[in-house]
Formats: sequence, C-alpha cells, structure tokens
Amino acid sequence: MSLILPEWVAHYSDDSKKKRSTIFSVHVHPDSSRLATAGLDTKIRIWATEPILDPDTDALPNTNRLLSTLSRHTGSVLVVRWSHSGRYLASGSDDTVGLIWDHDPSGLSSGTFGSTEVNVEQWRPHRRLAGHESDVTDLAWAEDDEYIATVGLDSLVFVWSGTTFEKLRRIDGHQGFVKGVVWDPLGQYLATASDDKSVKVWRTSDWGVESSITEPFATSPSSTFFRRPSWSPDGSLLVTSNAMSQKVFVASVVKRVSWSSDIFFVGHENSVVVSAFSPRLFKGFDEGPQAMVLALGSLDQSVSVWVTGLEKPVLVARDVFERQVLDLSWSSDGYTLYACSSDGTVAVFSLTPDEISDALSNDTLLKAREVFGYKKPRSLLSATAATPVAGTIERPNVLQVRKAGSRAQAQAANAPAAVAGPPKASAVPQRLKQQITINKDGKRRIKPTLHGSQDVHMEQASLPSPAKQTSQHFRDVMGATTPPRAFSGADNSMDLSGGGGSTADFGSVMESTPVLKRKASLLSGDDIEPLSKMQRPKGKGEVGRTLGGDGPREAAGPAVALRKSIAASSYGVNGQMTHGPALPIPELLSVARREEADGIIEIRNFDDGRPAEIASIDTSAGGKDQEKVIWVDYSPSPALTATISTNFSAVGLEDGTINVYSSKGRKLTNLLLDAPVFRLDSSSSVLLAITTSGMMHRWDVKAGKELHRPVSVLGVLGDPSKLVSFSISSNGVPILVLNSEQAYTFDPAKLCFVCISSGFFADHSSAWEGRTRGRGNDLNGNNRDPIKTLEAEINNLVVSRSETGIEPCPAPPNSNDFTIAITLKHLETRLTAAVLLDSPSEYKIYLGQYARKLAEEGIRNQAEDLIKSLLGPVYHKPGQNDDWDPNLLGHEKRALLGTVLQIFAKGRLLTGLAQPYQEILSAMRN
Repeated sequence: MSLILPEWVAHYSDDSKKKRSTIFSVHVHPDSSRLATAGLDTKIRIWATEPILDPDTDALPNTNRLLSTLSRHTGSVLVVRWSHSGRYLASGSDDTVGLIWDHDPSGLSSGTFGSTEVNVEQWRPHRRLAGHESDVTDLAWAEDDEYIATVGLDSLVFVWSGTTFEKLRRIDGHQGFVKGVVWDPLGQYLATASDDKSVKVWRTSDWGVESSITEPFATSPSSTFFRRPSWSPDGSLLVTSNAMSQKVFVASVVKRVSWSSDIFFVGHENSVVVSAFSPRLFKGFDEGPQAMVLALGSLDQSVSVWVTGLEKPVLVARDVFERQVLDLSWSSDGYTLYACSSDGTVAVFSLTPDEISDALSNDTLLKAREVFGYKKPRSLLSATAATPVAGTIERPNVLQVRKAGSRAQAQAANAPAAVAGPPKASAVPQRLKQQITINKDGKRRIKPTLHGSQDVHMEQASLPSPAKQTSQHFRDVMGATTPPRAFSGADNSMDLSGGGGSTADFGSVMESTPVLKRKASLLSGDDIEPLSKMQRPKGKGEVGRTLGGDGPREAAGPAVALRKSIAASSYGVNGQMTHGPALPIPELLSVARREEADGIIEIRNFDDGRPAEIASIDTSAGGKDQEKVIWVDYSPSPALTATISTNFSAVGLEDGTINVYSSKGRKLTNLLLDAPVFRLDSSSSVLLAITTSGMMHRWDVKAGKELHRPVSVLGVLGDPSKLVSFSISSNGVPILVLNSEQAYTFDPAKLCFVCISSGFFADHSSAWEGRTRGRGNDLNGNNRDPIKTLEAEINNLVVSRSETGIEPCPAPPNSNDFTIAITLKHLETRLTAAVLLDSPSEYKIYLGQYARKLAEEGIRNQAEDLIKSLLGPVYHKPGQNDDWDPNLLGHEKRALLGTVLQIFAKGRLLTGLAQPYQEILSAMRN
C-alpha cells in the first residue's frame, strides 16, 4: 500500500498568502483519468490522475496536471460527481444551484479571470438545476445515468432527468436538513440521509417510502455537515454514516429487503461523515463467498478501509489529514481511493491485491445483482431521436425519459481503463440546430426545435486524454457477486442474519503508514502556447447598435497598479488637507472588474492621459472570447471601484464622484462626495458608499433620494486593516466583519451600528454551529441565509486564531449558568440580526431555537416576556395601538406565538406558563 499526498491537488483562498481552502468533495472520472475537486473557494478543479499516481510521468515535459478550473458558482461548491458515462460533471453549491458541466472538445484554452491558472480542457455549463431553496449538499447519478438526484438544507429531494435535466419529482418527506443521497445500483431505490435522524429508502416505481430507518440515528449528533451513504456494488447492503451504537460512533449496515440495521462498523473516535464502497467485487477468503471493500471517513481526521470476511480493517490512516475527512471516491479498478479533507488537501491510497484480494470479473457482479431482480439496462444507442423511450418495468408512472446511453454498452468487462482521444470533426456531438431572430426591441429570440426532430442526435462525448491520446472506450465497471458473508470484528463476529456490532482496535492496525510526499507547482500560463482569438464581424446591425459593441474588444491584459493605495491624511479635498482618522484611497488599477449575478462592470484606466473606460459586459454568449459590450462610457477622472445590481450600476471616481447608470447605460445622476470612495456596493435599488473620510451614505436610486444623513463608520472600523470583509445585505444595509471576530450592521431606525455576531459566541454558546453555511444567493442575487453565512465567516476567523494571535475569552468557574446565559444572548442576537438583515425564514428558525432553550432551562421570566411581546394588546385592532405592530418580517406575531406556546407546552418546566396563554390566544382567534 502506498500513500500519496500531492500538495498541488489543493484549493487556495484568494489572499496573497495562498492559504488552503476547504475541499468539500472529490470524485474520480469513470475511466480514472481525471479527478474533480470542489471547495470553499467556489471553484471546481479537474486534475489529471496520471501525474499523481506516477512520479515518472509527472517529470515528463508537457504533462498537464491541472486540466481545468471551473468557476460559475457564487457560493462554496459542496459536491461534485461525474456521470457514469463520463460525459457530464454535476456540481452542487450553497448558492442553492446545481450545475451540469459538459466537455467542449472545440473550446479554446482559457483560464479564470485574474488567475494564472490556464484551462487545458474546456468545460462549459450545460444545464442549471434550479429548485432548491438552500445549500445543495449532495447529489448522485443513477447507475445508468437516467436520473440525477439532488438534496439540500431545505429538507427537499429533487429527481431530474439525466438527459434533458428537467425536474421530474419533488420529494418532501424529511423533517430536517438532507445531507446525503445514493442510488441503488439495481435502480429500484433511492436512499437519503437527513438531520431528522432517519435514512429513508424511496421506491423508484412510485416514489413512496419503502423504509424509514431511524434506530441507528436516535442519538446521533446533528453537527455533521455531510451524511454521505453508500450502496454496495451488488445492491445487497446500504452503509449509512453518522450512526450511533449507544455512545459509540459507528457506520450502520442496512440489509436489503428486511432493511434491518443491527450491524455496525466500530472504531472511529468521532462521527463517520462519508462511506464509500469500492465498485468491484473481490475474491473471498478461505473459499468463502465474494468479498466487498468499504472505506469510511470521519470527523476524527482518519480514514479506514474494511474488507468483508476480515476481523479488522486493512487500513487505518490517522495522521494523513489535519482536519476532518469530508468525501471519498474509488477509481474504477477498485484499488485506488481518493480522500479529501477540510484542511484543503487530497490523499490518494493505492492498495494492492495482496492487501485486499483479487478483483472479480464484471460478469460475477451482474449475476449477483440478478439475485435481487436486477435486469441489465438495454442500450439506446440504436434508437433514433424520434423514437420515444418507454418506461421500465420498475418505473412505469411518469419518469419516461430518453437515456443518454447505458453503461452496459461498453461490453468490455476487463478492458484496461483508457480515455477516448480527441474526436474528429465528424465525430463531434451535434448540437440542437437553433434559428435566432431579432425582434423590434432588439432582443434575440431562439426558435424552439422539436425534441423529436431528426436533427437531434445524442452521442457520448469523448474526452482528450491528459497525458496520452488513445481511442479506447470508457471502462465498464459493472460486475457481480452473491450476498456477502459476515462482517467480522476483533471480538465477536457479525452474522448478516443478526447479531451484535463489530468492534475493531484501530491502535493495533497499521500503526505506521508509508507516506510519499511530493511537491509540484501549479501549471503556469507560460507553459501554454497562446491561441489566436476569433474576430467578430464589424458593422451595424439591422436594428441598431450598442456603443462599444460593434467590433472586437481588445484584451485587457494583466491588471497593473498605476498608483498605490495612499492614506487619506496625505491628500487634499477641494484644495484643503484632511486631518484625523481616515480610510485609505484604493489603489488605481489599469484593469478592474466587478462581477455579480446581474452582470459585469469593467474599468480600464490608462497612464498616458487617455480617459478611463467604463463598460458593461455580457458573457451569456460564452467565455471571455465571446464577451459582448452592452454599453460604454468614458471619464476624465480615473475610476477606482464599481458595483452592479438588478436596477442600476455605479462607478466611483478618484475625484470623489459616483456615476450612476441605468441597466441600459443611461447616466441617471452623478454624486460628488466629500472624498473618494473607499467601498461601493449595491443591492436591489439601494446604493451604499463609504468614503475615505469615513462617512457612510445610502441612497434609494429608484426613488431618487437619500435614505438617511451620512453616518461615520470610524467608530466601528477605526483602523482600516481591521476590516476582513464588507458586503451589503438584500435590504441594503452594510455588513462589516472585523478581525476582532465581530460583525456589525447598521440599524437605520436608530442611525447606529449594531453587533450581530461575535467570536465570543463561538467560544461559549451551545447554539453555535461551526460547520453550518448559508444557502448562497437566490435568483435575485439576495443572500437567503445572511446570518448563517456571517457566522461561517466568523467561525473561519476563530479557526485561524493561531495566525491572528487572538486569545479566547475564558469562561468563569462553575460556568453552567454562564453557558446558558451566553447561549440565550447568542440566540437573541440572531433574532436582532434577522430583523435588521430582513431574513424572515431565519427569524422563524431562531425563534424556535430560542423558545426551546428557554423551555429546556425553565427560564420563566424571559419566556413570559417573549410571550407578551408576541401577544400584544389583548384588544388590539388595526389602526389602534400603533405602538405595536401585529406583523414582523411578514410573519403574524400571534401565529409565531402559537408555535412558541406549543414548544413551551411540550417542556416539563414551562407547561404551567404556556397553558393559560394558549387559552387566551385561542379565545382571541375565535
């Protein structure tokens, strides 16, 4: 067994120190030639595996290690999964969206703007899976790629077509966050794992619940961000993560048909986050039945590998990672295991037949699946596009979609894995032929093409090999087995017909693991020969033109600092020198971009006296080589910063002016402030600016008025180096995060800043969830969970205290009441933040948490105070008692009170308080 830690298979944050960013997911391409990783930095990276596994290959010239960097998500990417055909890559993010990526064999090599990373392979977003209201935590492809399932923190499960990617089914059966999903390899079931302490098995025939497994999760914690299950390759066993056996962390084994869960893998010191079966079956021991191989990843930072029929794991890797393991993926040969961690690295475990066993043929696997009624899927390659595909016997109801191609088409059971070479011109998959017209408004319209047209032809796209150009088909990893024999522990064996749990002494297994550490740098732009760009045709269109959009746009080139950042105390405003505390003027860059969901504003400044160029860019037609200028403007004063929202865009100039434009480029106004802009941001119709003199301005651009008088931020910010991040919420109020582990927002009613989160809560509040994350932005670009997102950022500062030197505030002795008090204040702060940031969904969630905490501890005085604040005057009528508003963030206060009273009534300590108020509330409603 060898272990490889390729340090260049890592994600980095955007700061200059190159800090590693958490890698949430890792997945190997079905032909094992590529590795996809995804992380906190919002990026997906595709790597060639040959340089990872073979040091000699890495030393060869022109060896491409990093093949592509994909960056279209606006939030952390939590999961990546290749389709079984290898054509598509699916990703899910906390921006609530799933993306389907398709390889573009004719794409030009390009990279991510502002980065030295160069894309050797070009991957483009093919489809957008929009439907979740929260983080997409996990996704899975069905065995034949007929369906794809996504799950998220909105407690929902969606089933999509694996070919058209249309939404086919919405499953709302969980009562908590759904954090894991896996398809039955036989195609009969879908399993989902949730924080509601259950794993549900859904029938694919009618999407009803076949079984709800709860016993192993009755005492399991809800703190794990993932609960990734795995189905054995023959379909006989489902292994679930984050299970508990009494007070022991285990992975639970669920048997097919009976759905019993009395078998466990025991040995990890913390929650098991992910389980992954090897896709192959192996020769059994002592002439026994076939064996299977399973890997487990845990919050205790270790990976264990188990083989059925052996008493102990064949591998326990303890000291490989510095933080918890988050995802696992096996290569198609069944011997190579990839694992990723929140420390920002990927480890590769290369096992051998001597350590596991000899892999069996795929025919054996097919025979084993037939024990449970499995029928080999028929190939649809011969079917024409006009021929509809009937549903299968197992799925006769509504899910009748055309398959992209069965994995059984390869028919090369033991053929060596290889990647198809670059396709010839005639072999490139044909796209839908689309007729584009332009209406009177100048907008493009695409004439629909019938899906059954003879012009539509679906083929499996071939991928260029990262190191060698070959023409073999993707390897078929389907195989067969019979039901496995017992899993064994160190002290007592586990019979599949029942029995106790497995135990294993990890300390006695593989105390020392050979480690091979290799260093390599990221591929630089100098290693790639530049390609000429396609020229756009010149001339005016038939329906008019746009300024700057007629001809090709010159490449901006690298960003160069034309002037360094300078302190406000060293320059004059209107001929007068400024004094006192102030904020620095941002540096003047030759090129700067502001990219948001609503569009792109690009600034180009020149040092030869030319006016600054301001342009709005449309990239919907393709990458940077196909950028289209929507409008352009010029300014005699250099431009420092810009912002863009749905309704307008704004640019801050060096002379203290802010130019405000409509979405079509018409200048709405220009605002001359007392100093240049330090920060500029927008949301919906609100424009926010902080000047270098320390004053904050906010305007409603749509209404054309100032929202309040200018307010100083120096009391909060002080030293500008303390500012970690600055953003604006969906309702237009600023959010400042400081390196003192505190976050502030602005209360417009009181014209002052309010602390809405703190590292103090992270240290002492029992309600703090260090691994939680917000859902990202909705379709309007608004953050769905601003408080969760904010606390995740504060938690990152807490985790990095070794670098900042901040010492936590210690708790006093006998701190039980102290912890309760801080937890309540933390929840109260969340409620305040939800009101100020206009987050009604979070307010309702945190109100329930606050009520449950009061009920658990029996805090009667604060509970009664909460009741009265929601109840209001008993005889309140609309138009009267104007000092009390019956609604809060769109919620009816008395409806919220009903939920709170139910929580109090369930608690043993506040039942007497809740009952009379329940009667009062009932009488008022009647």
